[in-house]
Amino acid sequence: MIKYQYFMKHLVFLLLLCLSVFSCKKEDNGPGNCPNGFTGQNCDEQVTPTNILIKSITVTNFPPTDNGAGWDLTSGPDVYITISQNGNVLYDNSSNFVQNASAGVTLNSQFVLPDVTGLYSISVFDHDDFDDDYMGGIIAQVYTSTNGFPSIVQLSCATCKVSLSLSVVYTF
Repeated sequence: MIKYQYFMKHLVFLLLLCLSVFSCKKEDNGPGNCPNGFTGQNCDEQVTPTNILIKSITVTNFPPTDNGAGWDLTSGPDVYITISQNGNVLYDNSSNFVQNASAGVTLNSQFVLPDVTGLYSISVFDHDDFDDDYMGGIIAQVYTSTNGFPSIVQLSCATCKVSLSLSVVYTF
């Protein structure tokens, strides 16, 4: 009988110990336990990325004509983009323009933004042999502290002549 009581006492202790261990709620959601790009007690604070790589830019919309005239004499526009910051051109793919482009044309860029929180001007041009035509542009901040790190960043505005879709990768 003594062995039985000894066994039961230890069994109860073991059951209580297991119950307390497995019923504990994990409270610490420190940086090591949060998804990539988030931190904080509840993993609800975005971490500012160290780099943003623009993999490609899709020109989702642009004016069909150049003030009523065709972009080119016999064909559609030969589209390229530039990316500027504070009036300085940081990226220019005019040597890789897309001939006879239509809305939805994708331009591969592979460009790392030097300032992840900065404002950038992304301009769309029609390449011509003598004088390129400005089709429109957007001034935007690619990263915001509440955007949730989308892999596709949509850029448009009510008064803009163009709209863009950026394929991006964030590095932390």
